[in-house]
Parts: sequence; structure tokens; C-alpha cells
Amino acid sequence: MRFVKKVLQAVCARLDVPGEATGAPCVTLCGFAECSVDCACTIAEYEPHEIVAALKDGAVRIEGSGLEVRQMRRDRLCVTGKIRAVTYLEGGV
Repeated sequence: MRFVKKVLQAVCARLDVPGEATGAPCVTLCGFAECSVDCACTIAEYEPHEIVAALKDGAVRIEGSGLEVRQMRRDRLCVTGKIRAVTYLEGGV
């Protein structure tokens, strides 16, 4: 299954198809105050200084201060606050 996913990602890259078409997570930053994660499954960790969103194939860690979940839907997580770093964690949390 991983092989098929890697081939699909390579084909999408060569054809300039957005990564979201393969189900890859899409992280969008708006300055240092807002971060959206598409394809987020659940919140694995929640602290005012760190939020970890679990994905199908890993996780995204958002670090900062005064972090709050502004919106959470099945396919999207929106975090606000003073964002200092966003890290992709392969293999999950």
C-alpha cells in the first residue's frame, strides 16, 4: 500500500496535481497567528503551548503560546494563537 501511495504522489508531482489529491495533509499558515491543517483526524495532545494533530500517516505539531482550537471538523483543524513552529512527525505520535 505504501508503494502505491508513493507512486501516486510521484505522478501527482509530475503532473502538477495538488498533494491533497493523494490524501496528503495540507498545512496553511496565516502569518504567526493562525494555522490550518487539512486531513487532520484527531487531536492527540492539547496544551496552551502545543497542539498535536494526528493524521493517517503521522502527525503535525503546532508550538507557540496561547494556542486554541478555533475550528475542528472531520477534515480540518484551525488553530489560533502565537505560532512559533509547525513540525511534521512521520509515523505518528
